[in-house]
Amino acid sequence: MLLVVRVFSLIIFATVAHFGDGLAFPALVAAALIGWRGIGFYWLAAPILALAFAANYMYSGVHSTAKEFAALGNIPFELMVFSFLSMVGYLLGWLFRRRGSFFAPRE
Repeated sequence: MLLVVRVFSLIIFATVAHFGDGLAFPALVAAALIGWRGIGFYWLAAPILALAFAANYMYSGVHSTAKEFAALGNIPFELMVFSFLSMVGYLLGWLFRRRGSFFAPRE
């Protein structure tokens, strides 16, 4: 249980770090648009992979003794972070669509 809490807190830290460097915004916007249009969630794979590799490339040369910054250069961890961000964005887009908003696409 403690391991789950530590991994979740590390994911939250990395999410905040990616809001700082600007990589979290495309993940949220792309996932929200996919959820809003009602497209299947499996289409989230492309933004997740692209942004995870971009973040891995950005943080690949970082050498730090802190676990938080050392994890940012790890591709499996980046996949978890951007999967989390994309699921949050998809849920927000889906909820906005289900709310019956004026701008929701009609079928």
